[in-house]
Amino acid sequence: MTGLPQTTLPFTKILLERLELAILLKDKFNISDAAYKALILISDLPTFYAISQIMQKANVILPLHRTPGEEPGIQRDLKELLKFKINALVDQGQFVMGLP
Repeated sequence: MTGLPQTTLPFTKILLERLELAILLKDKFNISDAAYKALILISDLPTFYAISQIMQKANVILPLHRTPGEEPGIQRDLKELLKFKINALVDQGQFVMGLP
């Protein structure tokens, strides 16, 4: 199973894995949207639209914010991250709210 959120779009497991890899590479090598769109024209990469749909759904689950300043980057709000992790543990039955 991929780390991507569940989606209503008709993606196969293989396509979701390709999307996850494309997002990872785009972020790791700081590839701009314009450069990625140009790469799509000469390769078999997932469409920019598909990637943006997955990223929007992921951002709803755990929002990302641009880092302040000129340097590119993103950051997560610690409070939002803790809420997300605690809710995931509660859903899995590994954490009971209100008990020590």
